[in-house]
Amino acid sequence: MKKQTALKIVNPLLALAFLAVAGAAVGRRAGLVDGDLFRLVHPNAGFAFITLAVLHLILNWGWVRTAFGGGRRS
Repeated sequence: MKKQTALKIVNPLLALAFLAVAGAAVGRRAGLVDGDLFRLVHPNAGFAFITLAVLHLILNWGWVRTAFGGGRRS
């Protein structure tokens, strides 16, 4: 799979995972999400978020190196 195609899949999933983690936390704090739902969604979405964030960094590592001085600059 091409890197750009992978990023088109990873980036929206990363955003959804972030929204699920944040939404569960805010919803729990506001009393809109009960404890059972929170314990189901928050850890699983958090694991997905971390996994997707690492994959996102791997896919963008060339840009990271260039932007922070570890690679060639144009």
